[in-house]
Amino acid sequence: MLITNYSFFSVLLDESVNGITRWYPGNDSAFPTKENKSYNVYKKFLLKQIQDKKIVNVYIISDVSEKNLLDYLRIECVNKKEIYKHLSKYEINRKCSDFYGKQ
Repeated sequence: MLITNYSFFSVLLDESVNGITRWYPGNDSAFPTKENKSYNVYKKFLLKQIQDKKIVNVYIISDVSEKNLLDYLRIECVNKKEIYKHLSKYEINRKCSDFYGKQ
């Protein structure tokens, strides 16, 4: 999965990058925050997408905050690695309780 505002990557790579949305505005207007009544619905949706698509790595380009992932998936559920200055890799830990409904 690639989280970025640069939507042309799927065209360049000629494959789906499994993005959840087209853009990440950075002002909490596109995704429910923890105080929002839709937060748990969105969190379950994101986790289900990761499971169903068998995503093992999530890459985030620095034009998007990591909170777009970590607001919904605890840091204990990923292993973060800096790939380049503007690219981070988050390896998914499928044994994490987030994937089994035990938050």
